[in-house]
Amino acid sequence: MSVERPLAGLGLAVTLDDVSELCRRRVAGDETLAMVDFVNLGLNPSDTVPGDVAALIEGAGWTAVIHAIDINLTTTVDLHGLERLRLAGEVLDAAWFEEDLGVWTWGQMSLGLHHLPPVLDAESVALTAGNIVRCAAALGRPLIVENPPVYYADGPLDMWTYLAAVGDAADCGLVLDSGHMMGFHINTDSTITVAPPGWAGWRRVREIHVSGFQVVELRGRPVWIDRHSEPLTRAQLDWVGTALEHMGRRCAICLELDGASRDTVAASVAAARALLDAHD
Repeated sequence: MSVERPLAGLGLAVTLDDVSELCRRRVAGDETLAMVDFVNLGLNPSDTVPGDVAALIEGAGWTAVIHAIDINLTTTVDLHGLERLRLAGEVLDAAWFEEDLGVWTWGQMSLGLHHLPPVLDAESVALTAGNIVRCAAALGRPLIVENPPVYYADGPLDMWTYLAAVGDAADCGLVLDSGHMMGFHINTDSTITVAPPGWAGWRRVREIHVSGFQVVELRGRPVWIDRHSEPLTRAQLDWVGTALEHMGRRCAICLELDGASRDTVAASVAAARALLDAHD
């Protein structure tokens, strides 16, 4: 397995459908994309990365991270199904792979918004950590894991404790998704916080994800909904700014803005860049 490479700066989540155009716009002098330091390419295990995409990313001066999609890290993983992802990592010389914890497929069907979060207990920590270690070996690069969207919680642990325990058990890096963690607190009627005091996971956090969301009222109580196209809120940006204070010099922020308007993307990139610049 490759050694984890340091990554800092501002990233943008992209897909195979839009990455080529974004690379060309950056090379052409797009002011918003000039503020982006790396791309976070979402790939399914069945995807193949064309050689010209790798050349375009390199020509744009971007490093690549691969966000794997639809890998059930908290149940059973088909290691033989990861071969195309491994090859994509080689083609792109990806800094690392990452994936949200949880259950994302049922047989051949993607669950999408109906995915299941991990059970938050010690047995799940051990199972998940074993899957992470085996997947990283199969992929040939580090695999770091992300706290997922949570609409309900099952188990005696909270997400902060669970995430840190998985990182320690697998000896892997962590992605801290700001919206997902705020959503965990809202959807479990707990106080929104930027980690409990003395949280052990900070030393493993490699990247902070930032994306839009909605909070709606359902049966008289607020419910958080993951919705990447929404503009970022001031409260979320403040949350991220506080998190950066725990990160030292290894700060990487990735914006997940799929479906957002160009104006929303521009405003989000500028806000995230300002957070990073203020932290420096």
